[in-house]
Amino acid sequence: MTFDTDVLVAGGGPTGLMLANELRTAGIRCTVIERGSAIDPTLKAGAIGPLGAEALRRRGLGDALDEAHIAIMKKIIGPDAVRLLSGQDAKKFRVPGGHFAGIWKIRPDARADGGAERRMAVIPQQVLEQILEQHLAEPLPHAPDDPLPRILRGAALTGFAEDADGITVDTAANSGPGRIRARFLVGCDGGRSTVRKLAGFAFPGTEPTMTGHQIVAEYANPEVLEPRGWRRTPTGMMCFGPTPGRLFLARFDGPPADRDAPITLDELQAAARDITCTDITITGFSSATRFTDNTRLADGYRRGRVLLAGDAAHVHSPFGGQGLNLGLMDAVNLGWKLAAVVRGEAGDALLDSYTAERHPVAERVLANTRAQIALMRPGPHVDALREVIGELLDTVDPANAFFGAMLGGLDTVHPMPYAGPDEEALPLLGRPVPDLELADGSTLYAHSADGRPVLLGAALPPEFAGSAADRVHVLGAAAPGQPVAAALIRPDGIVAWSAATAPQPGAPADPLLAEALAHWFAPAAVTA
Repeated sequence: MTFDTDVLVAGGGPTGLMLANELRTAGIRCTVIERGSAIDPTLKAGAIGPLGAEALRRRGLGDALDEAHIAIMKKIIGPDAVRLLSGQDAKKFRVPGGHFAGIWKIRPDARADGGAERRMAVIPQQVLEQILEQHLAEPLPHAPDDPLPRILRGAALTGFAEDADGITVDTAANSGPGRIRARFLVGCDGGRSTVRKLAGFAFPGTEPTMTGHQIVAEYANPEVLEPRGWRRTPTGMMCFGPTPGRLFLARFDGPPADRDAPITLDELQAAARDITCTDITITGFSSATRFTDNTRLADGYRRGRVLLAGDAAHVHSPFGGQGLNLGLMDAVNLGWKLAAVVRGEAGDALLDSYTAERHPVAERVLANTRAQIALMRPGPHVDALREVIGELLDTVDPANAFFGAMLGGLDTVHPMPYAGPDEEALPLLGRPVPDLELADGSTLYAHSADGRPVLLGAALPPEFAGSAADRVHVLGAAAPGQPVAAALIRPDGIVAWSAATAPQPGAPADPLLAEALAHWFAPAAVTA
């Protein structure tokens, strides 16, 4: 059977491009089709959560991420950024806290993640897409002769037919109709996903209850919008800044009459005056979006050879800035599993673990974004509730850490079926790993660019010997004081086995390590 590509990714936004990068890192041929002819310049997400940022750092994109982060922070904090964000300080700089429903009291120092440094990145979505697309065009240090993924812009999926061996996708482009034969199809084509609809996924959820706008504009009297930051008004919610000209508006009296209608200056002017309760005058705008709190989750992420990721699998309001991070982590969870299946090293059980692990994470995000909507509505009853939540965040450190971990995805825990009765005593088990310091002075992420699983601070069990080093990257011990002394880390950064103390030389291998290797990386896959 001849295939044009191993995996066809429908949608070239952040999730689709991240998935293409993960597949390519694993040596899988990939084609991305994207309806847009170029990266959309409209203002969208403005930051990547810590887990998404770490996923890029593991693949060697940390310098590009830091450069983009510094550039946007210069716009936010001005000339002092040159001093604050120069040299090594850039790698230590973190955005000061976060918010829940516009209650800006979440402290970055009240963490519940083992004390390791976890940094988000303030970077516009368009810049992230540029970084990911550029990385797809560059030779990989560990595989310089790999075939580059194709990115077909101006092409849309119009249909597909699945059979026992693969899937045939029909496309439409300016050059005419086309047909691509692939082993798998992944829908990363947004909240109105054509792939999801044609594949028959159910998409239950709640109807929209509000109308929001995010704009970058010029104002005749911008001083009336001060102070910058989030605040509630008698009619809604607003945020002026942090970047120049950016204004976020939300009104909670129902969805727009026509979400797809062109956005006009008159519409923005009326919404801005109504919600800010000022006489603000907008003289022009360079970017504008209209959004709602339509909240839905696909009933599963896989139907045969068709899978979903990102907004194609889940939609919710943008509050808390979680959507971009959620989609990126879908991609890194799916990428290595799909690659193993394509290579014939794993079967359906591994691929089905994608839904089992990621579906609950999306459910949690949908729940907390609905909660934020409830906390933003005008009225004295919500006023009182916000005061209670604000006092909780001010005075109870574990509560502050709880909200911070939830919004950053740092509370993600995937149950490990072989963990044993003392699972809670195993550091970071089932959790995303930070960039650990190693005893030799390097860091974990410096050894993760090739996408292999990493065994840290322990030897492979005898049954995984032979050519295992070609499949599992075996490293020395972690530096003293790190959250784990030894760990098996999956390609997506999830800790699959861990130990609080390093195994002694010559001691029998931990049977749970052998179970973890067999569960995620079957012996044939490790030693082949």
